[in-house]
Amino acid sequence: MKTLLKTLVTGLVACNVVVALVKVVQKHTCKEKEEEDVIENDSVCDGASNDVGNILDEWNKVNAEVEERKCLVKFSRELFNSIKENNTDLSEWMKATKNMYDALKRRAEIESKFENVCAKASLSMKDEMT
Repeated sequence: MKTLLKTLVTGLVACNVVVALVKVVQKHTCKEKEEEDVIENDSVCDGASNDVGNILDEWNKVNAEVEERKCLVKFSRELFNSIKENNTDLSEWMKATKNMYDALKRRAEIESKFENVCAKASLSMKDEMT
């Protein structure tokens, strides 16, 4: 990305040099046509300047995201180190989490059994009616 950015900036500088040379040549050749050509060449370089500006904006956004992610990684490491230092608290938290998970699993099993019993009862009632 840095190479691309350097290439674009170099191209912009080269474009401005070409425009300056064109202006010098135009002064010595044709005065009437000078304004039209200068405006056209300036608009080309303005477009290149805008492209470089847009690329710089995107580059800054990427750098901001990288910095944000670095902060998140740093926070995660600090959090992990803090948890690692307090092993007893972590083990209690893990036990509580496991108990909660087991309770949710049992609830799902009970609901599933209830649905199966209801479905069987519904089928047997249909059989009795026919």
